[in-house]
Amino acid sequence: MPAKKKKAKKKPTKKKATPKKATKKKVARKKASSKRAVKKAVKSLTAKHKEFCLEYIIDFNASRAYRKVYKCSIKAAGPCGYKLLKNAHIQEYLTQLIKERQKRTKNRADDAMNECCRIAFADVGQAYNEDNTLKAIHEMPEDIRRAVSGIEVDEIYEGTGEGRVLIGYTKKVKFWNKGKQIETLFKHHGLFAKDNDQKGKSLAQLISEAVGNE
Repeated sequence: MPAKKKKAKKKPTKKKATPKKATKKKVARKKASSKRAVKKAVKSLTAKHKEFCLEYIIDFNASRAYRKVYKCSIKAAGPCGYKLLKNAHIQEYLTQLIKERQKRTKNRADDAMNECCRIAFADVGQAYNEDNTLKAIHEMPEDIRRAVSGIEVDEIYEGTGEGRVLIGYTKKVKFWNKGKQIETLFKHHGLFAKDNDQKGKSLAQLISEAVGNE
């Protein structure tokens, strides 16, 4: 009798990860890698480097930030600040600081740009009634209220001393600077000359623009 052939046992096949699970794992790995990079960056920075970063994110002026921290001349601050911005660890730390500030304030770049638009395109006429009297602040459209920087009210009296009589008010409405906001919008949309390098950029690009402009 011929010997019976043994059937080979099939190895259990591993279940392939679904696209959703695979994506989640990739995102998780990316976040973990990013956190490790930030920790490494922070550890490698000196106290002066960290102070420079905190100063820089106030107005994104590297020269001013460098002068404030290192107490040097204006001539030296420009190239030295530029050099620090090229440092990869400083860029990592700056990105972290900006993200943390966004979480604290719950603001985004789009919110800031919308606020610029409100001020730049505010129609002063919407602050007044048809008879040219100033509307009460709660009656003004929201976009107009947000464009107002302040309202001054002066009381007008007739007579002097204790016998004086209130006969009216003078109201002054101050709006935020429209010209400055329009200039900001022009820079954001790259409407100035190319040599101004004012095309709209993300926060990450602003931080690392020194590297990109080499």
